[in-house]
Amino acid sequence: MDEVLNELGLPNEVGFEISKNTIRSLLTSESYAQLIDVVKSKFNKATSNIGLDESLNLAILMDFTIKFKGGRKNIAVDEFSIIKSIYDYFNTEYIYQNDVHFGLLDNNQYLNEEIKKLQDFLRERIKELRNITNVNQLKSISKSLYDSYMMAYNDKVVDGNFTLFEWNIFFQKEINLDIERFQRLKTWMESFIKELTSPLPFSLFSNINKDKTKLFLAAQFLLLAILLTEPNRSILIRNSIELIKSIEDKNVNLSNIFLWQCEDLSNVNTLQRVEYKKLNLQMPLELINLYLKQEDIKKTVDVLLSYSNQDFKNDDLSNVYNKLNELIQGALNEAIKIGLKDVNLNDLKQEALKELGDTLDNDKKQLKLKSYIDRIDMFLHCLKPYKVQTGSGKFKNFHVFYYENGMVVLDKLNGEYGSLYIMPIMIYLSILKNENIKNLYEVRNILGVMSVSHRKNNWQIEVKNLIDSHKITMEEIEFLEKASEVSLPVNDEQLQSLKKQYKDNDFLQMEIKRKEIERKKRFEEIDEEIKRDKASECSKDLLDDEEEQIIEEVDEPNDFLVINDSSIQSKVTRNPKVSLFTKLRTKDDQGMMHCDLCGEFVSFDTRNFEAHHIIPLANNGVDNVYNTVCLCGNCHNRIHSKVPPTMFEIAWMLQRVRERIIKTTPFYLQNFDRLFNPNYNFLYGSIDNYDEEMRYYENNKENEDRNFLVEWNSKK
Repeated sequence: MDEVLNELGLPNEVGFEISKNTIRSLLTSESYAQLIDVVKSKFNKATSNIGLDESLNLAILMDFTIKFKGGRKNIAVDEFSIIKSIYDYFNTEYIYQNDVHFGLLDNNQYLNEEIKKLQDFLRERIKELRNITNVNQLKSISKSLYDSYMMAYNDKVVDGNFTLFEWNIFFQKEINLDIERFQRLKTWMESFIKELTSPLPFSLFSNINKDKTKLFLAAQFLLLAILLTEPNRSILIRNSIELIKSIEDKNVNLSNIFLWQCEDLSNVNTLQRVEYKKLNLQMPLELINLYLKQEDIKKTVDVLLSYSNQDFKNDDLSNVYNKLNELIQGALNEAIKIGLKDVNLNDLKQEALKELGDTLDNDKKQLKLKSYIDRIDMFLHCLKPYKVQTGSGKFKNFHVFYYENGMVVLDKLNGEYGSLYIMPIMIYLSILKNENIKNLYEVRNILGVMSVSHRKNNWQIEVKNLIDSHKITMEEIEFLEKASEVSLPVNDEQLQSLKKQYKDNDFLQMEIKRKEIERKKRFEEIDEEIKRDKASECSKDLLDDEEEQIIEEVDEPNDFLVINDSSIQSKVTRNPKVSLFTKLRTKDDQGMMHCDLCGEFVSFDTRNFEAHHIIPLANNGVDNVYNTVCLCGNCHNRIHSKVPPTMFEIAWMLQRVRERIIKTTPFYLQNFDRLFNPNYNFLYGSIDNYDEEMRYYENNKENEDRNFLVEWNSKK
C-alpha cells in the first residue's frame, strides 16, 4: 500500500475518505478482519485512557481516510465518522461536508470547528442527563445508553436480584458516573479523536490487491482533478496515467465502491460520495482522454510524465531539517548551561497525584493541584512534546516544551493565570543567550513570538494549530536569526549598533525604530489615564484588589502596561497601574521586591508593599511613577509618624528611585529631577535632547549622585 500511495506518483497533497465497503473490496477477508481488530483495539485503548468503559455502549462506526502528512500519504480512521457516531449515539443526525483533503485548503479549521460544536452539543446532553430520574427518560436522549441500562435492569430487577428501591439507588449512582464519563469525553474530545485517527501501519495492508487499489486511486484522482488549479491538477492526471500503466491485469474491476465527485465544478462544497456498482478501466481512460484534449493540460502532463517521484525530493527540505536539528541541539546545550533540566510529564503527574492524596483537608491546595494536573494532561494527551525542561532564573515557574518541527512552547504548568508563548527554535535560542532578558514577560513583543491566553475558549486548539501548522523554511530561519537580535530587549547603545549593522535592511530598520519608541509609547497610556481621572487617596484593600485584577489579566505582572484599559473596571480613583509598577520596578534578579526606604525588607508578594506618593496627592502631587516609592508597612508608617526618616535616609530613598527610573522608564528622569533634584537647572538648563541627557548623566554619574545626596542633606 505504501508503494502504491507514495512511490508510483509525484507528491500531491490530496487525500479523501474511503468507505469501509471500498476497503473491504480491496483486501482479503482475513486482512480486513485483522484491520478491524486493530481499529477496535485503538478504540478500546482511547476510551480507556479517558476513563470510559463498555457500560456506556458507545460504538464508533468508522470509515477510513487517506491523509497527507510529513511529505507522505498514510491511511487512518476518518475523524468525521467518529464525530457522526457520537451524534448518532445521542439520537441526532449529523451531516458534514465532504471529507476530501486538499493541501491548499485549511481543513484543520473546519475539523476544529466541528469538534467545538460537538463539545457544545455534549454539554447540553449532560445538562439533560442531570435531570434524569428514571430509566425511561433516557430513551429520548440516547437510545444506546437506554439499551445498556435496560440490559442491566433485566439482569438485576427482572431476574429478581434487585428490588425497585435498590435499582433506583443503583440507577442514580450509575447515571452520575456516566455524566462524569461524558464530561471527560467532552474535555478530551480532540485528543480522543487524534488518538483514534493516528496513522495505521502499512503492514495491515500487505495483502491488498494492488491492481484494484491502483484502479480505485486513478479514478478518484481524476474525479478530484477537476477542482484543482495547475500544476496540482496535472499532477493528479499524470499520476492516474502512471497508475493505470502499471496495472498488470487489464480486466481488473471493482464492485459496489464509493467515489467522491462534484456536481458543480465551481464549488468544492458540492462534492458527494457516489456509488459505482461496477468500475473498470474504461471510466478513468475516458476521463484522461477528455483532459488531454485540452492543449494546456496536455502540455503540462507531458512535461510531468518525464519526471519520477525521486526527481521531486526536496533538497531544501532536508537542509531545513538538518538546520533544525542543529538549532534544537544548540538550544538544549545552551539550556543546560543556564540550569534547565529535563523532566518527565508522567513523573510530574504521579508526584502531583500523590501530593493531592495527602491534602484532603486543604481545599485551596487541592484546587491548585488539580489545575496543575489538568495542565500536565493537556500536554500529555493533546500538545505532545518530545522533550520537556524546567529551570530557574528567567525560566522560574516555566516549563519549556520542544517539538520536532522546530517549535517551542513556554508555559506555566502550575495552572496560574496568563498566557503561554509559542516561537520558532531560533527565537528561543536567542532568548536563552540574551542576558538582558531577566523575566520571560519581556518576550511577548519579540518578533516571531506568539502568545495565547489561557483565559481564551479552546486555547488548547489554538496552540495546537500554531504548533502543527508552522512550516519552518530556510528563509525564515535566516531572517528570524537576524530579526531576533533587533526584537529582543536591548538598550539604546545596542540599538544604535544594530542600526549600523543592518543599515541596508529596511524591515529591520523599521523594527529598530519601533523598539526606540516602544518604551515611551507604553507609558503614554498611564499618562492619558491620569489626565482623564483626578487621582485621590483610597484604601489599601481596594488598591490591592485592583492590582490583583491587573496581574490576573497578564502572564507576568509587568505586562500590565500593554493590556486593554477597558478590560479593567476601575474600583479606585488612584491609578492601580502606577501603584503596581512602583512595586514591580524594585524586583531583583531573583524576582524579589524591595522597600525603597530601608532596602532590607524583601518579598515576592505585592501586597506586602505600599506605593507612597513622595509629594502627597493632597498637596497636588502627581499620581505617576516618578512621584512614587515602594515602601514596606513599617517604613510607610514611619514616614507618616511624628519621628519621620532623616534627610539622609530620604536622600538615599530618592537615589534608589532615581536609579530605578533610569533603568525602567528613563524618559521620566527629567520629570523626577524637576521635582526632587536640586541640581535640576544645572542638569537640564541647556540640554533639550533626551539622548544627550542620558549621556551626560552616564559620564557624570558619580559626581551627580554625590551632589544629589549632598544637596538634599544640606537642606534645612
